[in-house]
Amino acid sequence: MMISERRLTFAVVAAIGASIGFNLSPIWVGNGLWLNVLFLVYAGFLVFLHFMDTRVLGYAMVLTACNPANYVANLSFSLALAIIILLVRIEALGWAARQLARRGWWVLFLLAFVFIALSIPRWIPNTRIWITEVKQAVSRIGYIVMFSLAVVMTIPSKKDALRSVSILAVMAVSILVLFYVWGVPGIPIGTGSGDWMTHATREVFMQIGQGYMNFNRTSVCIVLAALAVVNLALGIGRGRTSFALIFHGAAIASVALLMRLASTGSAFAMVCGMAVIAFGYLALRPTAGRVISTVLLFSVVGGALFWAVFRTENRLAERIALKVGEGRIDRWPLWVEGITYTLQTPIGTGWTDRTTAAHSDWLLYFVNYGWLSGLGYFLGSAWLFWQLARQVLGEARSRPETRTLVLVALASLTVYGVNSILDMLSANLTYYNIVWACILTPSAALAVEEDTVAHLVPDLAVGAVRMPIWSSGAETDAGA
Repeated sequence: MMISERRLTFAVVAAIGASIGFNLSPIWVGNGLWLNVLFLVYAGFLVFLHFMDTRVLGYAMVLTACNPANYVANLSFSLALAIIILLVRIEALGWAARQLARRGWWVLFLLAFVFIALSIPRWIPNTRIWITEVKQAVSRIGYIVMFSLAVVMTIPSKKDALRSVSILAVMAVSILVLFYVWGVPGIPIGTGSGDWMTHATREVFMQIGQGYMNFNRTSVCIVLAALAVVNLALGIGRGRTSFALIFHGAAIASVALLMRLASTGSAFAMVCGMAVIAFGYLALRPTAGRVISTVLLFSVVGGALFWAVFRTENRLAERIALKVGEGRIDRWPLWVEGITYTLQTPIGTGWTDRTTAAHSDWLLYFVNYGWLSGLGYFLGSAWLFWQLARQVLGEARSRPETRTLVLVALASLTVYGVNSILDMLSANLTYYNIVWACILTPSAALAVEEDTVAHLVPDLAVGAVRMPIWSSGAETDAGA
């Protein structure tokens, strides 16, 4: 039996529309009580639609990763939907866990989360702070573990994973462009008075109505670099179609914003991600056409970067000259402090005890969560990278859909891995959710053994197609 390649049904389309509306709702209702009330209504609507099509909650979970209010939420809305999926699809939990347990990367992330849970009581003897620490851990490493499970339990089909991450990539860029172009500088509600906020700090928050997004360079540029490579991979995967133009347009918009905000680390990480995509397509069969296309790609990207950086009054040129020309790396003191503190606290100090900034996501997990959890987080990411890289030369060679999924996950993981040496994506849950959703949605779908689905989760196997709306490819029938 094979996993169903069902078309989008009325229920899924309705869920996508509701998710787009909910992601924009902070503009009108803000980030407080009314948004939480709206989420309860939204979640109830999704659960209702879930009985019409089990994929509904999976699509919604992926798309709400880019909700601007995730930044200030106790638990992100994407994580909340993942938890709902684990509850309403409880009968598929064991099967999904077994699918992912075969992948070493998920087991390492799970162990890192368990180590954090065991360490929390030893950090600070205060029940209230314990609860806060649990929420912080669940929102980060817990998100990776539960999101992966929820994808396998609702949208294990490669086609559904590709559709959902495609919509997320375009939607996330659209929201960022919307706030940056039409927003006005403002102070977000609930962050305190202007006494402690400098003028420069106010400028990084762009506000439309009651909603806002943080455009601090070290926060947003990682996600812009990831979205640039994700949309590039999706555009190339679509070939010469109108959909490809949408993805290429989103990639160009991401690069333009990245250049405007002038992050040297993110620009370098983006180029690394693009190199992964180029290698992925050249590795299939280095034909003359692919070689020429790759050379043209990097010529255009390189020419655009050279012009934007050195032929315009762009801050990125000044920052590159400062870091490269004068050999100044302003992270060294923070890294040394973080390493020193890590050696002194093998079980970590907790997320709320920000004794050192570290200014590196990899180092931050060691500092805050201890040696075992930090090592689990790093090795889980490295193992996932290795498995995806192997698939580029394996199954992805003969299956275009699989190849696109692998390159989306691999390129975005490359951007995160390189850029996280310098910056801390974890500090902003909205951006953390977007990047990890782009990594995990394809990775979780690729982890599923298709011939096990029909035996353990009948409603995920091929069945009646309800209200076909749109299909990105031919239907796949069940086979023995």
